[in-house]
Order: sequence, then C-alpha cells, then structure tokens
Amino acid sequence: MLGKIRNHYFGALGRGEADNHGRRSPLAAEARTLIRRFRRYEDMILRFATKLTAPVSNKSLGA
Repeated sequence: MLGKIRNHYFGALGRGEADNHGRRSPLAAEARTLIRRFRRYEDMILRFATKLTAPVSNKSLGA
C-alpha cells in the first residue's frame, strides 16, 4: 500500500514537471516552486501515510 502511495506521489510530481517544462508563465513558475517544495519536504508529507498518529502541524515547515 505504501509503495502505491509513493508511486502516485512521485507520478504527480513528474507529471507536474513534464506539464510545465519549458513554460515561462507565472503559473508555471509557481508550479515548479510547489514541486520543489514537495520534493524537499517529501519525508514530512509522506509521514502521514506511514505514521497515522503523526501530529498535524505546519510549524516544522517554517510556515
């Protein structure tokens, strides 16, 4: 099950990169920023799929 979730997660990131490759619009730039952030914080994001008791907080992300 976890493998399937990770595949969907990385598939979505790959699709976002492919869909925005070479585009120079503000929306494409924001999409690339979001994709980078999702890659950088992958462990924190996917932790909810592996540890159901993980506390919901954005403090560790610096937000």
